[in-house]
Amino acid sequence: MTFNLSFWDLALWLAASSLVMLVASELLAPYFGRKTVLIDAKKLRIVAIIFSLASIFTIGVRVLSLTSG
Repeated sequence: MTFNLSFWDLALWLAASSLVMLVASELLAPYFGRKTVLIDAKKLRIVAIIFSLASIFTIGVRVLSLTSG
C-alpha cells in the first residue's frame, strides 16, 4: 500500500496546521503563565509561524514551477 503525497498536499497540510496552531495559541493567550496549561503559547506561536512560512515557500515553488513551464 502506497501513500502518495504531492508537493501541493504538503503545502495544504502546512497551511492547515499553521492555522490551527495560530488559533490555539491565541486562545491560550489569556491563560499563559498559569500552572494548569501545559502548552507554552509562545513556542506554539513560533512553530505556527515557521509552518506558515514553509507553506508560503511551497506555494511559491508551485507557482514558479507552473509559470516556468
